[in-house]
Amino acid sequence: MQTDPSDWKQMLENMGETYLSMGDDPLRRSIFKTVVQQSAAQPEFGRLYHVNGKSASAADLACYLKTYQDQGLIRSGLDLKLTSFLFLCALWGYNISYKYIDGVEREFSEDEVIRHIMEIFFNGISV
Repeated sequence: MQTDPSDWKQMLENMGETYLSMGDDPLRRSIFKTVVQQSAAQPEFGRLYHVNGKSASAADLACYLKTYQDQGLIRSGLDLKLTSFLFLCALWGYNISYKYIDGVEREFSEDEVIRHIMEIFFNGISV
């Protein structure tokens, strides 16, 4: 079944916006800070946070993108899990830099970040 080529780009943009908005959740912020503080003494915290967070999300996103890669809309030969992981890390980095670390003045707006990440990502993986 052929899917609409614009679907994946709009979905990723929506996902990016949602991902950035998750950085505003005080519980997520608290969990992240706790994991960072405790993972040195209890590495299992960090491992579980990664396995059930970024790694699982990257795997799910890679499965989603595989459909579009199979249709020839995404470059063949890309490791889609790594590609997805790096996409999520770019978004996560914004949240860490401007939402999880106190006292940092935002240099870039969320709209600017989404627009720029999407442009770089789409230009990098699209055929």
